[in-house]
Amino acid sequence: MASGLKSSTLELLKRFNRAFPQFYEQFVSSEIQLQNLRLAYRLYKTRRAVIELKPEGSKSALHFAYRNQSFLLSDIFGVLAAYGLTIHGLSLYGQIRPPMLVFIKTVGVSW
Repeated sequence: MASGLKSSTLELLKRFNRAFPQFYEQFVSSEIQLQNLRLAYRLYKTRRAVIELKPEGSKSALHFAYRNQSFLLSDIFGVLAAYGLTIHGLSLYGQIRPPMLVFIKTVGVSW
């Protein structure tokens, strides 16, 4: 768990992490846990999918968060395939308890 955070932030992070499978806290870095919490908060406030593009080293990272729908992943990967895009790194985290959000991070999407 992330050290140096306010106790209220740590408690919020613990509650947020309960919606994920048990191993989430053990195997997912504190940085990613906090990133997903931040994306979830933005999703809650805007009620729209959250998409961020950020530099990560010499590549770009795309962060995506939305409520999980049965068609969501097939639609996303269908668009990537239709445009002939290549993903060099993919992280996918999905909650197994409500609100059942999905978080995707792709690194180095290229043509």
